[in-house]
Amino acid sequence: MNIKIGSLIGLLVLCTAVQAGANDNFDAGMKAVGAKDYTSALGKFEAALLQEPDNLQFGNEYRQTVIKVEAYERSIAFFEKLVAAHPKMSNAWINYGYAHVDKIPSEGSITQVLLANTALGYFTTSIDLKPSWLGYFTRGSSYVYWPAIF
Repeated sequence: MNIKIGSLIGLLVLCTAVQAGANDNFDAGMKAVGAKDYTSALGKFEAALLQEPDNLQFGNEYRQTVIKVEAYERSIAFFEKLVAAHPKMSNAWINYGYAHVDKIPSEGSITQVLLANTALGYFTTSIDLKPSWLGYFTRGSSYVYWPAIF
């Protein structure tokens, strides 16, 4: 009995330490953004997302920083690895889709369509994993606002 309680307490401590580490990295990323040290901020946000891959807030702040420095390829590559490592995390798939959406304004018409269609697939994957209002809203908005195909 004591071994079970000790194991549960140990697991709780470990989970708390992981949570604190993710939040610490996120907070350091936010401070770096405030100091306009975007390279450091991206690294800290990536570290936080590696610890909490399904965290929408972490993903959003990361992507907002990506937009500021136009590091779209870095973001897409990062989320590709994140969803490969955590394929059951629905919000990671939403962030992966958004990473493609973020790049749309910087591209030409044909690439915009390709990015939009790719993002739409990732939004659908998110819904398939865990239906949510955000997944449905995002996918629905995508159909309304995506670039027209020829």
